Amino acid sequence: MIVRPADDGGLLLITQPAHASLARTVMESCVPLAEHPRRAAILHAIGAHDNGWAEEDAAPEFDPAGRAVADFVHVAVPVRHRVWPRAVAALASDPWAAALVAHHAITVYDRYRPDPEWDPDPDEHHCNQGLA
Repeated sequence: MIVRPADDGGLLLITQPAHASLARTVMESCVPLAEHPRRAAILHAIGAHDNGWAEEDAAPEFDPAGRAVADFVHVAVPVRHRVWPRAVAALASDPWAAALVAHHAITVYDRYRPDPEWDPDPDEHHCNQGLA
């Protein structure tokens, strides 16, 4: 959830999938992308890059410390962990788009890797589950 103050003193809540859809709409007009051979997959990834947040955005968490709805940056770590496998899995039929979304997640959250709360067991990563 993207949380912004509204003009009336309330809050404007923007779902992550709505943000991704708008990003795709903007990028559809990107001139350098117009002739790119992977344009369709790139646009698919842009439009779906935050779809893993849909379940979370449907029932936003309340941040008692801030007395507000927790945004995507401040929501609990387990929430941030579980959205990305969902987002990537949903793109299984388009591996290029799935890879772009996975790369996006790695790029966005790489700064948290030194934090023990973020990565309590660095030898047991989600990407290693189920691998022999």
